[in-house]
Amino acid sequence: MLDQATKYVATNFIKKDVSRFIPICSVIYGIILSIIGHYTSTTNIGSNLIEAIFIGASAGGASVAGHQTYKQLSKGKSSVEEESVEDTLEDEDELI
Repeated sequence: MLDQATKYVATNFIKKDVSRFIPICSVIYGIILSIIGHYTSTTNIGSNLIEAIFIGASAGGASVAGHQTYKQLSKGKSSVEEESVEDTLEDEDELI
């Protein structure tokens, strides 16, 4: 949700594509939220601040990995198969 907000703000107000920086933003958001949670939450988010930072960084990184896994799997094999068929046809045309 924060990543989509970052992308929206960047494309509408800054007028730049920040898609390649979204994973970095996600890790930074995870770190910031884990630090806030470490000091304000009654649950145990690490026994010290360093652990909380690493927990937040891993949570932010895991969210990006989960999203990218879903995105790649939802593309399906059709686009990959179409590309390989086109490459094969081009290779055959070159041989003739």
